[in-house]
Amino acid sequence: MDIKTIMQRIVISLFVIILFLYSVLFYYKSQREQEAQEFIYPSVVEFEKGKFYNALYGASTITHGFYSFMLKYYDTYAGNTSRIYAGVCFIKLGQYELGIKCLLSAKVKGKIMESKVLSFLGDAYMCIKDYTRALDFYLKAASIYDNDIDTPLFLFKAVFAYEKLEEYDKALSLLEDILSKYKNSEKYSEFLAEKKTLDFVVKNKNK
Repeated sequence: MDIKTIMQRIVISLFVIILFLYSVLFYYKSQREQEAQEFIYPSVVEFEKGKFYNALYGASTITHGFYSFMLKYYDTYAGNTSRIYAGVCFIKLGQYELGIKCLLSAKVKGKIMESKVLSFLGDAYMCIKDYTRALDFYLKAASIYDNDIDTPLFLFKAVFAYEKLEEYDKALSLLEDILSKYKNSEKYSEFLAEKKTLDFVVKNKNK
């Protein structure tokens, strides 16, 4: 048997081995994904009820929560989703630094989800009084997916961040833009009420 034939057989053997390993890995990951999706559902139910501690750590009705899922199934889509949920739970429970860490490390797919995650990061930074970063995240959230539901709310949060930074002129200017562009928003009356407050603040500031 010549060298060429031997090399060809080696290459073919390696190809078969690689293909086999890839198939095993794909099957393994598919099984883990399915398992994770099944386990995560009870935590999602707790989250939607506003029971953030139970959703995060588990309770009598569920063995585990998002925190353990994101660690155990870190290499799955459900595990990454758990990381996002866990980040929001931490923020809701007042553990802002942990919430920020989870959300920043999550792989977010889709413009709607990305904008919501950025907004939650803004909320966390507002709570720890880092208003500059909060403002940045709110503005980024608003810029990703323009719509009449979420975008005006993200921008409205940015208005409050400007106020915390005592940049009242910028806050008023942004609020006027919101009122002009998002007249169909359910929060329009709240925007108008805040404008009256800002009009008063800016008028007295410039005296």
